[in-house]
Amino acid sequence: MITNDPLSSLKQLGLTEYEAKAFWALTTMGTGNPREVAAAAEIPYPSAYDTLKSLASKGWVEIAASRPAIYTVRPPASIKKEVQTRIDKTFRQLEAVFRSAGEALPQVIYTIRGREKVLAKIHEMLDSARKFVFIVTPSSLLSDRSFKNWFQKLLAKRVLVNLVTDSISTPEVPEGYKVRFRDSVLAIDILIDGQQALIGLPDYSVCGWVESPIIAAHLQEFLELLWQQSHKTAVISRG
Repeated sequence: MITNDPLSSLKQLGLTEYEAKAFWALTTMGTGNPREVAAAAEIPYPSAYDTLKSLASKGWVEIAASRPAIYTVRPPASIKKEVQTRIDKTFRQLEAVFRSAGEALPQVIYTIRGREKVLAKIHEMLDSARKFVFIVTPSSLLSDRSFKNWFQKLLAKRVLVNLVTDSISTPEVPEGYKVRFRDSVLAIDILIDGQQALIGLPDYSVCGWVESPIIAAHLQEFLELLWQQSHKTAVISRG
């Protein structure tokens, strides 16, 4: 059985629950087919195919043979270098957003620590939304059942929502929302009505929150660029 420590660390790097389990199992095996990985990772066999394909698209594993499908892990050093490069690029962009906003008008950015407090702030922000919400988040946030209620409330209030996440399966999101996908999401970004902005770590351990139209406008420019660079969903009503 896989312990939670490595899985938690892998999910903090942007992997889903199944991806983390499959990658860790394949690392211990070296190579394996979907059935072997499913058994070792303790995940449903039908899900192993899509999970391994997703890991391959993210550059975490490679296809050693196509028929039958055999997968092997990439060298950890190579993965680390690529992940670090993406993280550095993301935070350089975020730093540029906050630096330019700060130069325009000094604002106080509040730091919130602790998963429960960060999630409480996100809930509070969603509750206050009246016109438009932009969310970039790992799919693990969407697994929080309470978020389904919040999304339904936003829909009832006719609040427009743009969502960027890292999983093609988002059952918690009501039909009609615009959803796009990226291979990996390395941070949480939330923009509410062009007034509030939040940027946090993907494990929700800490975030920065500010209520400032100026900073929100700068973040919106970054998020719109991210939106254009993300993949459209195949579900037309969500695209």
